[in-house]
Amino acid sequence: MLATDKEILGGDIKKLYMTYLVPSVGGMLGNALYILGDTIVVGRALGGPGLAAVNISIPMIKIVNSIGLVLGVGGATALSVSRGRGNYEKGNEIFNISLFLGVVLGILVTIWNMVDIDNIVYALGGTDYSFQMTKVYLQVIMTTTVFKILSLALGLFIRNDGSPNLVMVASLSSSIFNIVLDYILIFPLKMGIFGGAVATALSPIVSLAILSLHFIRGKNQLKFQMPRFDFTTIKRVVLNGIPSALIELSAGVVIYIFNLILLRVSGDIGISAYSIIANLSLVGNSIFNGMGQAIQPIVSMNYGAEKMDRVYKAMKLGVITSFIMGIVFYLLGLFFPEFLASLFTTDTGELLKITSNGIKLYFTSFIFMGMNIVLTSYIQSMEEYRISTAISLIRGSLLVVLVLLIMAKLYGLNGIWLTMSIVELLSFILCYVLFKDFKKAVKYVMVRSN
Repeated sequence: MLATDKEILGGDIKKLYMTYLVPSVGGMLGNALYILGDTIVVGRALGGPGLAAVNISIPMIKIVNSIGLVLGVGGATALSVSRGRGNYEKGNEIFNISLFLGVVLGILVTIWNMVDIDNIVYALGGTDYSFQMTKVYLQVIMTTTVFKILSLALGLFIRNDGSPNLVMVASLSSSIFNIVLDYILIFPLKMGIFGGAVATALSPIVSLAILSLHFIRGKNQLKFQMPRFDFTTIKRVVLNGIPSALIELSAGVVIYIFNLILLRVSGDIGISAYSIIANLSLVGNSIFNGMGQAIQPIVSMNYGAEKMDRVYKAMKLGVITSFIMGIVFYLLGLFFPEFLASLFTTDTGELLKITSNGIKLYFTSFIFMGMNIVLTSYIQSMEEYRISTAISLIRGSLLVVLVLLIMAKLYGLNGIWLTMSIVELLSFILCYVLFKDFKKAVKYVMVRSN
C-alpha cells in the first residue's frame, strides 16, 4: 500500500482535507474558467449577441462535461472503494473501462453535432439575434469533445492516484491558455466568435498534455491496458457517476429553461443578463463541487475500509467550509453587483441595471447551494447512488421547473432571479425530511464538536 493510501486511512483528517481541497477547487475553477474566459472576452468584443451565443451553447457543453463526470467521478469513487478493500487490480480495470467509454461516447457526440447542428441550435433557444454565432461556436468546440471528456475523467482518476496538484495545474493552465488565445484571436486578429471557439476547442488538449506527465514520471499506480468488458463494472461506474452528471446537467437544464422563460418575459436582453449571472454562478458551483470532490477520496477509501468515524469527520469539514463560502459569495453579490456585471460588458445602461439587480437576488442561492452539493457528494462517495441520484433530480430538475414557472408568473423578472434561492432552500429541507443519510450527516455537523 502506498504512503498516500496509508495517510488517507490513518492520517490527520483536517490535513488530508486541505491536501485535496486546494487542488480540487483549483481544478474545478479551471473548468469554470473554460467557459468564463469565453464569456468575458466575447461579451466585451461582440456585445449582447456574443453573450447570448455563449450562454445558449452552455447546455451542450454541460452534456459533454456530464459524460466526463459520469466516468471520472463514478470511476474514481469505485476505484477508491476497491482500493480501500485492498483490490488494486479491480481499480485498474475500472480506470481503463472508463477511459475507453469516454472515447466512444465523445466520438458519438461529435458526430451528432456535425449532422444535426441547426436543429440543436434551434432547440437550445437560438433566435435570429444569436443563431449564426451560436452555430459557429458549437460547430468548432464540439470537434474536440473526446479530448474534453478524457481531460475531465483522467484528471479525476489521477487525483485519486496521488497527484491532485498536477490535476489543478492542468486545469488552470488549459483555462489560462483559453483566455489568452481568446484575446489574441478575437481582438488583434479579429476572428470574432470563430476565434473564441478555436481557443476553447484547443484548451482540453493542453490539459491532457500536462496530465500525461503523471504517467511519464512513473509515479502512477494506474496502468493503461486494453479493457476487459465487464458489464457489472460498467454499471457500477455509471450508477456511481450519475449524481455528478445530474448536477452538471441540471446546470445546463436550468440555463436552458431560464433562457426560454427570460425570452418570453424580457426578451434577448434578459438572456444576455442571465449569461453573465449564469457564468458567475458556474464559478460558485465549481468551487462547491471542488469541495465535494475534496472529500471523495477520503470518504470512499475509509468507507471501503469500514472506518466510518473518519468518513463523518471528512464530511463535516466539507459542509462547514461550503457554508462559509456560500455566505462569502452572497455578500459579494449583495455589495458588489455592478462590479461583477461590469467584468463581462461595457454596457452602462439597461443591461448593466438588469444584471446587477439579478446578481443581488440570485446570489442568495449560494447560502444553501454549497451544503447541498457537498452532502450529495458525501452520499455518492459511499456508492449510495440511489439516494444521491434522487437528491440530484429533486434539486436539479424537478423543483427548478416548478418553482421557476410559479415565480415567473407571480413576480416576473425578479421572480426568475429568486428561483434558485427557493430551490436550494426547499431541496435542503426535503432531503433532510426524506433521506436518512442526509439527516444523519446534518445532525453530525450540528451536534458533534470534534
